Amino acid sequence: MEAIFPMVFMIGVFGLIVWWGMSQAKKRNAMYAQAAAQLGLEIFSQSSYGHPKLSGIYRGFMVNVDIEVHGSGKHKTTYTRFRVAFPDRVPSGLNVTKEGLGGKIGKFFGGQDIQVGDPTLDNALLIKGDDPAQVVAFFNKRTPKGRVGDGILSFIGQGAQSRLNEREGAVTLVLGYMKNTAQLQNHLDNVVDHMAWISGQAADSGPVVQPWETPAPEKKPAPAKDIFFDPDAPAKPAELPPPSELPPVIPPAPEKKPEKVRWDITDLQKDSAPAPQPASQPAASQPAPAPTKAAPQPSGTDPRLEKLAERSLGYRQRSELLEQLETETLQVQVVVEGSERTRGVGLSDDLREGMTLLGKVGACAVAVRFPESRNAELQSLSPGSSMSLRVRVVDWDNFYRRATMELA
Repeated sequence: MEAIFPMVFMIGVFGLIVWWGMSQAKKRNAMYAQAAAQLGLEIFSQSSYGHPKLSGIYRGFMVNVDIEVHGSGKHKTTYTRFRVAFPDRVPSGLNVTKEGLGGKIGKFFGGQDIQVGDPTLDNALLIKGDDPAQVVAFFNKRTPKGRVGDGILSFIGQGAQSRLNEREGAVTLVLGYMKNTAQLQNHLDNVVDHMAWISGQAADSGPVVQPWETPAPEKKPAPAKDIFFDPDAPAKPAELPPPSELPPVIPPAPEKKPEKVRWDITDLQKDSAPAPQPASQPAASQPAPAPTKAAPQPSGTDPRLEKLAERSLGYRQRSELLEQLETETLQVQVVVEGSERTRGVGLSDDLREGMTLLGKVGACAVAVRFPESRNAELQSLSPGSSMSLRVRVVDWDNFYRRATMELA
């Protein structure tokens, strides 16, 4: 009996810890759901106890809020990560962090670091990029709020873990979980304000949330004594109106579940086709027209890509549309905007060393991965030119809101 008691005690302690963790996860998910509704963002979560993610347009900028974990075991630290995408092109490979002791030692031994010519910035920041001349020009660029370099220095000063990364956008990390919606919005507003400074674009005002407090519960008025209850009045049975005066009881209509949407190119073509004009004579006096085939779509105008880029398209609908596009080969006409080094996980050796073409197919932004053998061709392209390509869609980048493609 004495040997069983410690085992029961340990099982009880373990169960208490699990219950507490599940309770905290539910509270966190509920807070994120409330924040998504108040801030106009979408919420994604793998399960009821997983880490929730927020994504969408906030104050005119593409934002993401999720979790980032540093270290492992006893040194594991969880951060809340706030990301805001750059609205314009920035120097390729730009990465700016706060210069700590390690960065100063690296500089002393000849480590790579771009000097922008301002001692205040050069001593406080660790700056890297593919083209030093472009980086220096970017830091000295003037915006309505001041110099870009001063805005970057202010942003990096928000915390030891803040960073400015060309691939991720402006990123700041906050230790621990958010306690309420007001705290989450406060940090998100801070990152958006700095992005507006750095990019020179004005930010929207955004929704207002009462800071750091929970609204008091609404007090219901007490029922009037002389109407509903009088302890001195004699008890009498309740009087009901006659059946003829009672309103009829109408049973609620059965709820109809929406049918699963099947994305078909012919359906989208029908939606965009003009409505038929009414005939001048009665239809009975005219012979029925013979059925004709729909005209083939011109190169690069597949309406499914236009649908994929719509901001109002739901997460489930976009996933179903992607599943269909991934099995097909498309002929598209890409209007060139630029190119960059290919980045990604699980790529073949040829694509990993290649370039990615950035552009648009109609209203849909695209990123097309090319093999290394065509790097020189992509670098010679000028913005505004166009290329006809046979491609297949492999993914949708929700952060940059563009379709990722590879050559077929």
